[in-house]
Amino acid sequence: MQTMSSLSKSRIITIGFFGGLILGVISRLWMRWISTDPEFSWSGSIFIVGAFTFFFTTQSVVFLLRHGVHSRRRTTLIRVGGVVFSLPIFSAAGGIMFPAVALASIALWTNALGARGRKALLVLSLVIPVI
Repeated sequence: MQTMSSLSKSRIITIGFFGGLILGVISRLWMRWISTDPEFSWSGSIFIVGAFTFFFTTQSVVFLLRHGVHSRRRTTLIRVGGVVFSLPIFSAAGGIMFPAVALASIALWTNALGARGRKALLVLSLVIPVI
C-alpha cells in the first residue's frame, strides 16, 4: 500500500474524481432500483453523478490542503470549505442524511468532546437514519 508521501497531488485528486464518479453512478443505480416508481431523467442522473464527483474531488483537495497547513485558522477555513462543497449531495432527497453525516463527522474528527461525547454523537448519528 502506498503512503501519503508516495502519492502525487494530481494522483490523489484523480482518485477523488474517479471515486466520486463511480460512487455517483452506483448511487443513481441504487436510487433507481429501490424506487417504487423508477423514473429515469437525464437531468436527475447528471446531477447525482456530478454532485458525487464534485464532492469527492473537492474532498481530495481539502485533504491535500489540510495536510499542508499547520495554522489553526487556516485549518478551520479549509474545513469550512469542505463542508460547503459537500452540500450538493445533501440537496433534495439526500437532505435527510445530512444530520447523520454531520454528527458522525464531528464524532470521528474532533477530540474536544472527549471519548464519551464522541461516542454519544456517533450513536446518535446511527439512530437518526433509522428514525
